[in-house]
Amino acid sequence: MCGINAIIDFTCSKNPTENMDNLVRMNSRIQHRGPDANCVLEVTQGAYFGHLRLSIIDLSERGRQPMVKSGCTITYNGEIYNYIEIREELKNLGRSFVTETDTEVLIEAYLQWGVQAFSKFNGMWAFVLHDKNSNHFVVSRDRFGKKPLYYSLYNGIYYFTSELKALLEIRKFEINPVIAAQFLKWGWQEHAQETIVKDVFHFPKGSYAIFNAENGNQLKTQPFYSLDTISPLSAKDISFYEAKDELRNLVFDSVSLRLRSDVDVAFALSGGIDSSIITAVAAEINDKEHTHPTQLKTFSSVFTTKEMEKYNEKEYIDAVLKKVNGLKPHFISPGDDGFIEGMDQLLYIQDEPYFSAGMYAQQAVFRLIHESGVKVSLDGQGVDEAIGGYSSYNSIYLHQLWKEKKPLFIREIAGFAFYYPDLFADLIKQQFAANGSSSEILGQTYSEAIQNQSMDHVSGYRQNCRFQIDRLFLPALLHHQDRNSMAYAVESRSPFLDYRIVEFLLSIPLDYKIRNGKRKYILREAFKDLLPKKVYTRYAKLGFPAPLAVWMKNNHELYVQLLKDAIETGVVSDKVIPEFEKQKEVGYRDYLKFIRIIYLNRWIKIFNVQT
Repeated sequence: MCGINAIIDFTCSKNPTENMDNLVRMNSRIQHRGPDANCVLEVTQGAYFGHLRLSIIDLSERGRQPMVKSGCTITYNGEIYNYIEIREELKNLGRSFVTETDTEVLIEAYLQWGVQAFSKFNGMWAFVLHDKNSNHFVVSRDRFGKKPLYYSLYNGIYYFTSELKALLEIRKFEINPVIAAQFLKWGWQEHAQETIVKDVFHFPKGSYAIFNAENGNQLKTQPFYSLDTISPLSAKDISFYEAKDELRNLVFDSVSLRLRSDVDVAFALSGGIDSSIITAVAAEINDKEHTHPTQLKTFSSVFTTKEMEKYNEKEYIDAVLKKVNGLKPHFISPGDDGFIEGMDQLLYIQDEPYFSAGMYAQQAVFRLIHESGVKVSLDGQGVDEAIGGYSSYNSIYLHQLWKEKKPLFIREIAGFAFYYPDLFADLIKQQFAANGSSSEILGQTYSEAIQNQSMDHVSGYRQNCRFQIDRLFLPALLHHQDRNSMAYAVESRSPFLDYRIVEFLLSIPLDYKIRNGKRKYILREAFKDLLPKKVYTRYAKLGFPAPLAVWMKNNHELYVQLLKDAIETGVVSDKVIPEFEKQKEVGYRDYLKFIRIIYLNRWIKIFNVQT
């Protein structure tokens, strides 16, 4: 995993020295992504590639990028986990190799199969490639957007980069008021091709573009992957026990692929079922494949004070450590003082304002991983979106059963009430906190931008899963994970985002995913032998929790000052202060909408954004 930059100037309006100087500065902005090598290259007239290397596979100098071979030059960020199998296939077709890198495999696969090669890759990637043979450029991004790629056409020149902040070396930032308003009101992030910066775009996931000087005025992307092609399976197609075995086999294979590394691999262990499964599976593989298995390092964020007790997952982490052999734990306890003091740093790391405080705990874990000398980390990210692991899915499923007049409705509502009594009570009382900033407290620019807009909704369980993967939660979570990990030169791998697992979970019958009110039913059943009972029968979900409501209560006046600062810059109106004062009466239940206001305001100042 690395950082990439590219400048493509079809007009040759700037002299080569100026373009190269810009590229060098862009590289410097994101040096943290690849501390092992910093390289720039003039690829052809008007085209310049930059690369920051984090050495993971083939640590030799031969793995440096931009890599040139057989008329192709590439700057690439990511990992093709099945590169060994693809390399063997290519060798059988007559292709030769001089390195052990997946980068060379990517080039040779492209030369052999063209853009059809992307469908063969099991991994995460973002790259820009110049094909001298056909004199065109190829850009591609992985199926789920695990690896970031921004682009902007500015003064006739294309700029590509792994992180938004690199573009500060090229242009001033002007806010996109619609995207900013959607963030303030609903917490949306990474949900559209547009970004929060005007005229800067996300290269779409699961897509590619081929362009040259003749058609380069407009970058036209083509999808190579879509969730829409996945067909649902019925119980007649696959029994529950067959599905359970298949899921287990897929997860074992995915973890095995993602353990491929020439450096140490660690595990982000939250105490939830997802990260616990990945850790336990890796331990099983480690035990079976090595005569003298090495200890696997786990890294966790915990809150140990009595006031933070409801946010503390240490008892579940300890249960995993006791059940699974060969783990060496590492812990960190983030505090509210560091949250305030480090807010500006984290906003800079993240490139954009983010929707919760959980990024702070996640950042602390990746910093600890880096300080321990580890370069690769595996985690449980990505399964909730495909299987319906969030609390909202109980009510979505109940609504679907009721609408379809299914007899399962009675069983499921009883199970929901039993396993999630607090959530069930909230549903019955209609007290789900919206956490949305009402347009009355937004500043004029953002209030007008959001006028007449409504929050996107989709109906049905499967449709909601796809919506979460494509537009809502997953893109934002992957953004946070990438920036937090790469800020500390750690490659974060997510076995549950193996496309085979995502497709399988989306296809199986709903009754396998949620049963008797229990979400992730098939996942619990498939791996309960590897997990402590305390974990596989645990139904609460925290992720990377951060007790922001407690911190706001303990530092109320400080947050008032931060909100007043947002009034001065026009992010919100002065109505926000009395709104915030009401939080004393409701236990700071609506903390998310207020922290988003503070984040956006601080981000505008850090990046000197024109509003």
